[in-house]
This record gives sequence, C-alpha cells and structure tokens, in this order.
Amino acid sequence: MTERMEKREAQHTTRWLLRWSILLCGLMMFSAQVEAARHKFRGYAESRYTYLYGLDLGDICKETPPEALKSLLNSLCNEHILINRVVPSLLVPFGRNIRVRMTGNLTTTHFKLEREIKKIDDILVLQRLYFDLRTKYVDFRVGLQAIRWGTAILWQLTAPFNPQDATDPTARIPGVWGGNAYISYSDTGGFRLGVVAARDFQSVLSYARWKHTIGTTQIAATVLYDGSKKRMTLGVDVKGNLEVGFWFDGALYIPYESEKPEDMWVSGAFAIGMDYSFKVLESLYLSLQYYYTYDGITDVSKYPFKTEEGLQKFAQQFSNTSSNGASVTGIGLSSNYLGAHYLLFNARLTIIEEVSVSALMLMNLISFDGNGNLIAPSAMIGATIAWTFLDNFTFSAGAYTFVGPEGSEFNIGRIKLPSTVSGLLPGYPSEGLALSPRVVFFGWLRYNF
Repeated sequence: MTERMEKREAQHTTRWLLRWSILLCGLMMFSAQVEAARHKFRGYAESRYTYLYGLDLGDICKETPPEALKSLLNSLCNEHILINRVVPSLLVPFGRNIRVRMTGNLTTTHFKLEREIKKIDDILVLQRLYFDLRTKYVDFRVGLQAIRWGTAILWQLTAPFNPQDATDPTARIPGVWGGNAYISYSDTGGFRLGVVAARDFQSVLSYARWKHTIGTTQIAATVLYDGSKKRMTLGVDVKGNLEVGFWFDGALYIPYESEKPEDMWVSGAFAIGMDYSFKVLESLYLSLQYYYTYDGITDVSKYPFKTEEGLQKFAQQFSNTSSNGASVTGIGLSSNYLGAHYLLFNARLTIIEEVSVSALMLMNLISFDGNGNLIAPSAMIGATIAWTFLDNFTFSAGAYTFVGPEGSEFNIGRIKLPSTVSGLLPGYPSEGLALSPRVVFFGWLRYNF
C-alpha cells in the first residue's frame, strides 16, 4: 500500500511539473509582447551513415526465419545504419529576466535501425521545453531540461542518467522534466534546489547542489534522493587549472530501502583526469581520464552476454534501441559499460582552421577470467577527421576498432544462444553468432543553422 501511494504521489508531482511547464511556456509565448528580432532560432540538420564490419550470423541471414523472429533477425543481419536528424531550437527572451527555450528532434532511422512508424512520437520528440526566470535573489528553471553535473567525460557520476556514447562526444543529453531554484550568496557561489521526474514517471528525484569558485578552481557538492532506486547519492566534483587542467568527480550511492539485504551495500564511483594544450603547438590538445566504479564487473565470465538471463536482456535492450531511433547516437548501440576500471585518452590536432584530426582510446583496464587469472585489457580505438566548409557545414569521417582477448568487453566474440532460441533459427552455426562488429566505419554530414 505504501509503495502504491508513493507511486501515486510521484505521478501527481510529475503531472504537476508537466502541466505547469507547458502552461507557463504557453502563457509566455502567446501573451507576452516581444520583439521578433530578439528571437534566436538555431539548430542543425545531419545525416549519419555507419557500416559495421565483422558481423557473422552464419546462414541465418540466408534462411527464412520464423515470423515471430523475422523483424529482429532482419535488423541483426543488416550491416548498415543511416540516421537523419533535424534539431531546431528556439530561444525567446522576454525582457532581461525571462526566457523560453524550445528544442525538437525529428529523426528517421534506416537499415539496421529500421522501425515501423505508427505515430508522430516515433519520429518527432521534444528535447527541451523550459522557461527561465531571473530575480534579484533567486533564479528559477521549470520544464524539460538537461542536467549536466561534473567534468568527467562519458560518465555522470551524480546525475542519475545514462553515460554518453563514446563514439559520439557531441551527443545531446536526454532532457528530463523538472524544476529548480538557484540561490546565489555571492558572485562566486550558490545553492541549487530542485526536483526531477524519473524516466518512467513513477518516482521523483530531489536534489540539493552547492557550487563555489576559488580562483580558477570550481568545487561542488551534491545530495540526491532517488525514489526509483531507493537510494541517496552524495557527490563531489572539482575542476581547476594548475599549468594543466584537472578534474575529480566522485560519488557514494547509499541505499535506504530494499527487500534484499545484499542490495543494501554502499557503493561508489570516481573519475580523475587532466588535459593540456601545448604552448608551443597550441593546436594540439590531450586529455587523460581514469574511471572506477564499485558496481563494475571484473570477472568476464559473469558478463551479461554469457548468461541466458543476460542474453534475454540484450535482446530486449536491442529491441528498445531499434524502436526508439530518436535517442540513438553514435554507432546506434547503447553505451552501458560493464567493467570497473577504465582509461580514456583523447587527442585533437587542428591542422588548419577548417580541418582537425582526433583520436580516442577507451580501455577496460583490469579484468579476470573465470579462474581468477588477469587477462589483457580490451579497448575501443578510433580516429576521426573533421572538415568545416562553407562556414556552416561539417563533414566527419573515421573508424573505430575493438581489440582484446575474445570474451572481453570490447571483443565479446561469438555468443551461443540458448537452445530454446537457437533451435528456432534455420542455419544457426554451432560456434555461435558474432553480433559485435570488429570495425565501425562512419561518415557524418552536419549543417548548422
């Protein structure tokens, strides 16, 4: 009964946030007198093609699959991904203290991520819809907004959202419905208090965040209550510059309610990194980051794709990815990392003003086999060249490859499906399926308007 009441209260709060956000934005848009010249309409249109090399499903793709599995296999057998996206964004200021932001996302996906479009929501989603109100002592923001805390690359340790796709560092963070108030006590610091609706709209997250700047160093601390996971998060992040840039993000996850005693353990994660731009060669930028999470898996024999339950989750996860192209980025695969220790290296060199090259390596540093023996690291290594032309156009091309011992995170090798599934697939190879590509080639064209 208590859980049901909590869900009702959470849903009520979520609906309240949603209704008031839309109402306030609507009133601002239609009743206020604004100057059209002050409107800022920006955005981008892009087309992304990706080719996945190294998939091997045996003769499955040559045979006629059962009707129930036809859609899934047609997707798995396809080596091509095409994503077309238009993201317009409108910023409307109302005087000096009030503004409204609206951002949409019109996306179509093809080939591997082809999906049936049944309603407008399948191709058009609202990414941002919020209004800002600034007063002398308190600043407010209410609506569909992005929350980005800390400096760590790929991972948000305190904010309860998915990590960013390593193959697409420019990906937009999904928006969430919420409201917050920022109270500054000086030009260098203040407090932010807010609530956010969970993605399933079944619970509400509340948080308090303090941020202060001392010289060139920023320090922040966060307390967050997550009703969906029944846990509290304590986080701290530091960013500064001492000849080289540096950052530290850390978080403790403290469960406060669970039916299973084993789920009441306190866990945590942290990331520490540094970056540097050379004085002699100012066009060269390097960054290095180490990330650790207590909840990561170091025994590769316990990876989800090596268990029947994990394979079922993978199939469900892939189905969700295929059916929700609006949130697909990068190579079109989810970015849920499995390990506990990661090293991330980035390098970027600007050759001329319009052309730059970059390299990335994401390595799972420490893993063991089922007997407790340390195995070699696995990694994703890639390079990209970007060319900006005609001021507003950018073309990017490159490739990523995945290396490491077979069965490791970035080289999962062949997966053997449960007999209850493999028996339904004509042409299923006895050695299993290679569902993960060895190399990913891509070409992206973007127009900024």
